[in-house]
Amino acid sequence: MLYIFLLANIAYGLKITITSITPLWSAGAEDQFYLIWPVIVKKTSNYLLTFVSLILLSLITKLVVYATLTPKSMVYMVISKTNIDIMCFGAIGAYLVYSKNNILKVLYRKEIQLISWGILITSIFYKPIHIYSFIDGELNSIFYLIIILNVSTNKNTIISLENKIFNFIGKISYGIYIYHMLVIYIVSYQLKYLGLKLDIIIVHLLIFLLTILTSWISYEYFEKPFLIKKSKYTIVTSSNSSN
Repeated sequence: MLYIFLLANIAYGLKITITSITPLWSAGAEDQFYLIWPVIVKKTSNYLLTFVSLILLSLITKLVVYATLTPKSMVYMVISKTNIDIMCFGAIGAYLVYSKNNILKVLYRKEIQLISWGILITSIFYKPIHIYSFIDGELNSIFYLIIILNVSTNKNTIISLENKIFNFIGKISYGIYIYHMLVIYIVSYQLKYLGLKLDIIIVHLLIFLLTILTSWISYEYFEKPFLIKKSKYTIVTSSNSSN
């Protein structure tokens, strides 16, 4: 029921997940964010102050729970999996671009980009930054935000992701994230059921290809119709509309 009602992150915090679709915990946090965010934006005019305040409020709440209970307590786990503060970093990034803030000039600097990419690569092949559990996600998110801002808005980004392959992967990336665990389970079950023992490289390649195929089918025949409907309800006011 928690998964059905977009509370998969709460299920994750309570440790009552459905393993094959565990990645849906972040979709739950994302949907909750989208439910409250229009209200927050509508009720404020000082966006930057509001976003920073929400981050600080979230961090203080987590710190209090972290200090008074334990990092492994269910209360802390549930609070930490709402992630509204981390999504506020994304909102700050969007605001900086929207307002053409001078801070972007600093974030666009090559040395800042190199540090951010270095941290991302280290996180992939070793482990993410770890200082204290209640703030680790936020620290890593700052560097990932810098990467996102550069590859999406900086003409002089040191790494460009604009090509046909990455554009294709980008379109189906949400499906890759959602379906990969399920594909792993199905492949594992079928190999066990059939009594097949394949080379680990072949198994990984099979899972990779099936995940891509599943995600593409999902995008073309399930996600795209909703995206088309979304565009019909989206109102974009041009800055030159008065002309």
